[in-house]
Amino acid sequence: MDPHIGGFSIDHLMELAGLSCAQALAKTYYPSRFPRVLVKTDDSTCSLAILVTAGTNGGDALVAARHLHHFGFKPVVYYPKPGRSTLFTVR
Repeated sequence: MDPHIGGFSIDHLMELAGLSCAQALAKTYYPSRFPRVLVKTDDSTCSLAILVTAGTNGGDALVAARHLHHFGFKPVVYYPKPGRSTLFTVR
């Protein structure tokens, strides 16, 4: 669908998918339920490893990592092979 006539652009879909993943992870993996999975840091936040692949799934993971950061987690992103799209460039 054309984003100019009511459809969603790729980056908007990526934003929605990443937010949904982050919300599901934050709701499921909280420190009191999974103390051995999440690593407590000095400033009382939790570390979470995120493996990012190339392509739009990797973009979803990067968006999820950003939202998890805003939720109080400290995501550690492993990005072995960056995608070629301009959506994945660091700004």
